[in-house]
Amino acid sequence: MALPVKGTKLSMASVTDDQCHRVAQEMRLNTLTEVCLMGGSVGARGCEALCTALQENKTVTSFTMAGLEDADAERGWFSGIQGMFGRRSSAADGIGVRGCQALCTALQFNKTLRNITLIGDGIRDQGCEALCKALQANETLSSFTILGGGISDQGCEALCAALQDNKTLSSFTISGDGIGDDGCFALCKALQANTALSSVTILGGKISDQGCEALSQVLESNKTLTSFTIIGDVIGVQGCEALCSALQANKTLTSFTIAGSGLGAQGCEALCNALSSSRTLRNFTIVGEGLGAQGCEALCKALQVNKTLTSFSIAVDPRSISNDALCEAMNEAFSANTTLRNLVISRDVTRMLFTVLLGEYLVSVWMPRGRRDADSELQSNRCFKAIQDKLRRRNGGFAPNAAAAAADLDDFCAGLSDSASVDVISTLKSNDIRTVKALVSILQKRHDDFEDLREVLPGNKFSTARQELEDRVNLEVHLMKWFGEESHLVKSKLQEKRIVGLSDLRCILDGSHPEFGSMFEILPGKQNLKYRNLLEQSFKDEEVGLPRELSRKISRGISS
Repeated sequence: MALPVKGTKLSMASVTDDQCHRVAQEMRLNTLTEVCLMGGSVGARGCEALCTALQENKTVTSFTMAGLEDADAERGWFSGIQGMFGRRSSAADGIGVRGCQALCTALQFNKTLRNITLIGDGIRDQGCEALCKALQANETLSSFTILGGGISDQGCEALCAALQDNKTLSSFTISGDGIGDDGCFALCKALQANTALSSVTILGGKISDQGCEALSQVLESNKTLTSFTIIGDVIGVQGCEALCSALQANKTLTSFTIAGSGLGAQGCEALCNALSSSRTLRNFTIVGEGLGAQGCEALCKALQVNKTLTSFSIAVDPRSISNDALCEAMNEAFSANTTLRNLVISRDVTRMLFTVLLGEYLVSVWMPRGRRDADSELQSNRCFKAIQDKLRRRNGGFAPNAAAAAADLDDFCAGLSDSASVDVISTLKSNDIRTVKALVSILQKRHDDFEDLREVLPGNKFSTARQELEDRVNLEVHLMKWFGEESHLVKSKLQEKRIVGLSDLRCILDGSHPEFGSMFEILPGKQNLKYRNLLEQSFKDEEVGLPRELSRKISRGISS
């Protein structure tokens, strides 16, 4: 079976050592720019093959390798995160020290890599010490992420020592079950000496309030960091308060994330003070099990007065607050706040943490959402839907975040002829087309990788689907052009009557639609008068849509 190469990108889940050898051969062709191998039973043998290929490769700029099994949401949020790094196939020996040493050798020769993500339990402290030498000498990497359940303070100290000498890294992420306050102290020294880093993330199973207090002192005076994330199972109120004090003093941070099971309502109160007074923060994320109703309500009050945030994300355990209470509080806050463009509410604490650590794309490769995930009940909540509607209006009709965008794409492709919806959606996503916005960009010739929909949905199998999707995209584009922020409202009214394409509207206006004879039947009442008038006038002013006979053919096909 051929490797799933899409353009210049290769992404695979559940990878074995044998598959790594095939990927290594592909890398030697010097056509790939991104390689992402998530999950499975990658061991030292596969890792060494890939790193040998990296020595010769001249094109790959982003490389991700993870020797992980599938996620286990039942283990609790922090144990679930760390447990992921320790469960590998018994047939694999893990990436381990050998794999890290092989990567060090590759970095001595490779001059094109910019981003590296390395994940696996076998890395441990010895692996970090091996990578330390490579980071000290490397002059090309801009982003380095290392996640391993076996990494302790010793490994963190080794990598932080390398940061003191490195002049090119702008982003650094480290996670280890054994990282505690000594690891935080080492990071403090690195931040005092390093002036290139702009983004830092640290996750440690033993980070306490003492470590947070040390980091807060550095953050107060730091002038280069724009993004800081700290995740720890035993971070308490005192540590949270110290970090919040630093947020109020810092003048450069625009993004801040904190996660911990001990934050509680008092910790939320401290965060509220920081949000209320901050003048620089644009993105804020909080994740925790014990936030509770009181803590969530306090955060919502802070959002009502904050004037700088454009993105706010919260993941909270379902046991601490009901869906109704959480969504109602967030809806009230969002209605009062005029700057937010992205509001993420989630019950899937583990997934949110991995998204913070790795980004939405890598998480989607490794942990694709099923038909019913941890947020499915939340998404059916009335207030949650109201928030999503408001977000779309503020974002020009498009979904504001990855999860909502994926759901929008599913809805957009629903009901295609020949029962092709499922195949179309899976084929689009396999080509990294995960949003309606991306689909629109292809048909408008503005996409970075594709110029024609036939490149994404090839062959006669998808010929009808391509035609219908183009018709639906035409409707999407024209509604945004005519109605602006209100386009989502008009679209939802049309969808209620199964009017999904521009050809449907044209057939209604010229009297040839098989079911509806006028726009009044679609948009009845005085409240919709302005929408009816604008639609009818817009069609007169512009000759839009497909040729008349083709419009009728598509409309009949969809209606039937």
